[in-house]
Amino acid sequence: MAAIIGVLMLGCDTGSSPTRRPPTLPPQASHIHNVFVNGICTHPGCYMIAMRQLPGGTLTRRGEPEGELHTITLSGFNMMVFEVTQELFYEVMGHKPSHFGDNPADGEMQGRRPVESVTWFDAVEFANKLSDRHNRTPVYTITNRVPESGHPITSADVEVDWAANGYRLPTEAEWEYANRAGSNPAWYWHFGNNEAALGIYSWYGVPPDQGGMTRQVGQKRANAWGLYDTHGNVWEWVWDWHATPFPNPEDLNNPRGPGAGGSRVVRGGSFVSAADDTHSAIRIGGPPVRFHNLGFRLVRP
Repeated sequence: MAAIIGVLMLGCDTGSSPTRRPPTLPPQASHIHNVFVNGICTHPGCYMIAMRQLPGGTLTRRGEPEGELHTITLSGFNMMVFEVTQELFYEVMGHKPSHFGDNPADGEMQGRRPVESVTWFDAVEFANKLSDRHNRTPVYTITNRVPESGHPITSADVEVDWAANGYRLPTEAEWEYANRAGSNPAWYWHFGNNEAALGIYSWYGVPPDQGGMTRQVGQKRANAWGLYDTHGNVWEWVWDWHATPFPNPEDLNNPRGPGAGGSRVVRGGSFVSAADDTHSAIRIGGPPVRFHNLGFRLVRP
């Protein structure tokens, strides 16, 4: 586990000063009867979060290790504009797991920092409960729960109903497709290859002993599809088991990854990551446990 933490918490001094840009929600992000402030529904009893409808299309990606280019075909889906926040997680789950729980940066709201210190199983359970709240069919069936140290889930078998209309974790291919937002597949980031511009889009490069911490969602500039913090802030859990090669050249139509494995994939980098660990193509496998720079966002049909 120490090795995994070392990978996830890799830091350097390449951070940049904040770019305070209040998010402008895309038209698709609004919902009738829901009132949003920075993507969070403020109407009493309403716990929706803004989503962006993404078109179907293709993702071109080089195989691993460096190999041929492959084209992945993906159907359209909706993705959360922001990483799941602490206030949204609390309203749905009823507890507050985050390590960064009481020290927001000046001018920021504690509840609108991304939730972190959540396991992959926490994310799956959250997805089911959010589906129930919105009268959608839950995607996951969770069995054989093994409690440990007071945590609600640390080991489980999970079955998936891919036809269900509820919330779920994105597949690895969906996550990268959404991150890149139709940009040049040769680019390191969705905005290009210029590292000097990374600070406009990402919280990155500041380890905790230098003041690094999670930041309120939506303050950096969005990608071309209106998604915020897809680089940095917190790593994001996705559905897939970690395996190579990715992509599998025999599974390029809405791929859902291998059927089994020992670790799950995280994407995007975090506030502590070096620039190289925020690239759109960076993928890391880790055990489905808690780290204080690791959160998630969800998708639905």
